[in-house]
Amino acid sequence: MQTAEEAKNASNITLSGITYIETLIETAVDEGLFSITVDSKLITSTVVNILRSNGYTVNPNSYGYVIEWVSVTPPTPSATPIISPTPTMTPTPSFTPTPSFTPTNTVTPTVTPTITTSSTPTPTPTPIPVYGFITEWAVSGDETARTITLPLVNSRNEGLLSYNCTVDWGDGTSTSNVTTYNDANRIHTYSSNGTYQVSIVGTCEGWSFDGSSDNTKIKKVVDWGTVGVFNGFKYFKRGFFNCPNLSEIPATGSILASGTGVLTQGFEEAFGYCASLSAVNADLFKEHTQVTTHAFYGTFEYCYTLKNIPSDLFRYNTLATTNAFADLFMQCSGLTAIPSDLFRYNTLVSYFAFGNTFSGTRISTLPVDIFRYNTLVSSYGFYNLCNGCSYLESLPVDLFRYNTLASSMAFNSTFANCILLVSIPLDLFRYNTAVSSNGFGSVFQGCQSLDSDITNIFRYNISCTDFSLTFYGCKKLQLNANIFCDESTEMGTRFLNQSIDFSSCFYRSSFTGTIGTAPQLWNYSFGSGTPTKTSCYGGTGNSLTSLDNYASIDASWL
Repeated sequence: MQTAEEAKNASNITLSGITYIETLIETAVDEGLFSITVDSKLITSTVVNILRSNGYTVNPNSYGYVIEWVSVTPPTPSATPIISPTPTMTPTPSFTPTPSFTPTNTVTPTVTPTITTSSTPTPTPTPIPVYGFITEWAVSGDETARTITLPLVNSRNEGLLSYNCTVDWGDGTSTSNVTTYNDANRIHTYSSNGTYQVSIVGTCEGWSFDGSSDNTKIKKVVDWGTVGVFNGFKYFKRGFFNCPNLSEIPATGSILASGTGVLTQGFEEAFGYCASLSAVNADLFKEHTQVTTHAFYGTFEYCYTLKNIPSDLFRYNTLATTNAFADLFMQCSGLTAIPSDLFRYNTLVSYFAFGNTFSGTRISTLPVDIFRYNTLVSSYGFYNLCNGCSYLESLPVDLFRYNTLASSMAFNSTFANCILLVSIPLDLFRYNTAVSSNGFGSVFQGCQSLDSDITNIFRYNISCTDFSLTFYGCKKLQLNANIFCDESTEMGTRFLNQSIDFSSCFYRSSFTGTIGTAPQLWNYSFGSGTPTKTSCYGGTGNSLTSLDNYASIDASWL
């Protein structure tokens, strides 16, 4: 950029062979920026470019023009224009005029110069990179240790899988063409230890490390590929299963789909036991919109370092049904929070929908609407949901309000061994009236910090036949006479003609809470039904110190 002082000393600009005296006015916005007045008039916006022999370019702005210093070679002046009538130019005494015009009279008209503009070249667009499916492998050791085998698969539930791909092994050797799942060309031995990126282009429909001995050699997924270059997958069950050194997958983009993409076998355990995987992106499964049963069964189980889950991770998988999210994040001990809308669009999930989904994670609570839209959840629906969530402290009201079809085994062990869980909402299960066999067995087993009012907690679950181990080991829990019903009016009808399993329901080996009252199950009417009583109030934690009516309990219930 020319300095202000140098610009002030500039005087002449030649426009298509016509010399004008200019007035340069410093704008004071920045050194070297000036508006330009030619013959007391601002140059109009039709002027595209003005070149001066010493290398200034004048560019238009909304008010005038800006002079910038550029390295240019001024264009060759055009031929002397012919103007009729030929005017006489009145010379300006401060310079010798360019002899471009021949005077023919004494009239000095205003001359509108013809300005020759140079066209602005169309920039060449930056090409969009195209890639195959690229993975990164590390090999070290003897020949066997330096050999990798692509984990290809023969078939899926819907039929055979196709292969016709070219593999670049990343070591400068010739590429290999693979046409079957067991093609010898899928195997490659590197000549030296190192890290190599393997690129696959073409058709390669199946991928699974299930049982592969090369599972420790894979390090990264560099790119899922470009549509039209890599044709995507139809089978990805256990795709990277038990690859403990897989630390990274692309931060953007999707696992590409071939045709219909992944269907009934879903992404079952696709990244299961990938202990080094720490992040996933929201569009990871976007292309596989027809995935159905076992959609995400165990997909990230035992991914210990996985910390954050995108809210829209399953947004496009609206056909997911049975076993859809069972074991999904089981034992992901680095996971501390769950997005509220994670399952918002998966309205068809049903049997075993959320079994073990968050068990063993470090979440401290669950979003109130996390299951709001999953109204078809049925048997085994929330089995072991948060079992072993040792950091879970509280639960929101209405957590299961909309899951009215939950039935057998629906809440079995749902919050078992949540050792920091202190309180639960009174109406937690109020709307789950279809819960039946084994419905609430072990639901709060091992919740040793639970110290909450549980009045009427099971009053509305009249079809449930299993309360075994329900509060087993809850050493701080203050029992309440009305846990199952209003004992003043419903003892004769609550379990009439039903065979209910109450074994070890309130068993505890110690007690550190406030004395309470045991439900008088020994006085309830069971009619033709037979209750299972074994150790219902057993353990040294139940005594006159913990239950004010302990002396009244029938011995068969102890």
